[in-house]
Amino acid sequence: KKVLADGMKPILCIGETKEEYEAGLCQAVCAVQIAKDLAGVSKEEMVNVVIAYEPVWAIGTGLVCPSDVAQEVHVGIREFLSKMYDQDVADATRIQYGGS
Repeated sequence: KKVLADGMKPILCIGETKEEYEAGLCQAVCAVQIAKDLAGVSKEEMVNVVIAYEPVWAIGTGLVCPSDVAQEVHVGIREFLSKMYDQDVADATRIQYGGS
């Protein structure tokens, strides 16, 4: 919220640990992170927010997130945003893989 108030455009980096991934908790972990980190961010402010998904277990480890998994997470992020805001925000929000 502070970043937006200061006129900057934040990149919200989200992702799960290897343990969370193996337990099938990826979507739930990402949803919690989004809900927490976007609390207080208005629908109108979302035009300035980018969400970057990259699993923690793929950062600097040599492990690679399969593209179909990343795509499923992106779909889940849009679904969550549509519930948190609305479909217009979900469709308009820039979501990318990687942020580190």
